[in-house]
Amino acid sequence: MAEPNADKVARKREYDRQWYLKNRNQVLEQQRQYQAANPDRRRRWYLRNRELALERSRVWRTENYDRVKEYRRQYYLKNREKLKAGQRWHRHGLRDSDWAAMWNAQDGRCYLSDGALDADETDVDHDHSCCGTDKSCPVCRRGLAHTLCNVAIGAIGDDPDTLRRVADALERAKADVAQRMRQRGEQTVLF
Repeated sequence: MAEPNADKVARKREYDRQWYLKNRNQVLEQQRQYQAANPDRRRRWYLRNRELALERSRVWRTENYDRVKEYRRQYYLKNREKLKAGQRWHRHGLRDSDWAAMWNAQDGRCYLSDGALDADETDVDHDHSCCGTDKSCPVCRRGLAHTLCNVAIGAIGDDPDTLRRVADALERAKADVAQRMRQRGEQTVLF
């Protein structure tokens, strides 16, 4: 009676595994020699099959979304300082020494609010009329600022007059609310 196909496949797989374990070093050495003799083999294949490779990559990333997300998160956590330094260089042309000099010149304080800066929540503020929104140069750089301070002045269009009006209105509103709260506390409820 013939053996079921699944048994044959399992026995063949086990035979191949045992053979590989015995000949592992020889197999790896042959692979190293082949790769040394054909260093651009993968690049040539990629150039011939670029669309197929890109599609396979897209499909794999879609099917393994959580895995990719976790890998990126771990990579960011492991390389946080390096990535931030690269972004400062790319966007603002600042090396680590330039960043440290700006930090020291401002004594680690926001140039807008004079509050203590946290290196993780600090932006390089610059005038957008010079280099645009994503870049800066030594001419348009204004200083280091809290992220929220930087967002606030950007939201009002870098207009000091508007900022003054907003600050005055906020002071009036806060005073009104404080007065209403005091009055509410003075009221007694009689039933």
